[in-house]
Amino acid sequence: MILDGVIFILAFLMAALADKFNIKPVELETLITVLFYIVSSIAFVLGVYGFTFCFSMTKVGKILRKAGNVSYEIYLIHGFVFLIMSQIKKENLYPYLVMVATFFFAECLHILSQGILKKMPK
Repeated sequence: MILDGVIFILAFLMAALADKFNIKPVELETLITVLFYIVSSIAFVLGVYGFTFCFSMTKVGKILRKAGNVSYEIYLIHGFVFLIMSQIKKENLYPYLVMVATFFFAECLHILSQGILKKMPK
């Protein structure tokens, strides 16, 4: 409910600025869509963090440690995932599918790279 209010206020401000600076409606629609993705992604991340924080602080530490362990793989693979997932037409699910797929493929790449590194002579 609060998220809808924030998005409405931001969309209203964007419309006022668009009128002031003569921004085309198509560009404004794109800006509002991107803004919606940013706000909803932030709300999703904060919700997950709050959910895990309510249950146990050690779980949060494990999740953050896991994300830190695969951060390089996430950096390497996120462009590929964006390219593959751009074929999906479900626009409201797109950011969440990209996050899940990026983490999944990054984890697979991390496991693969750890296996290769263990076999290398020291």
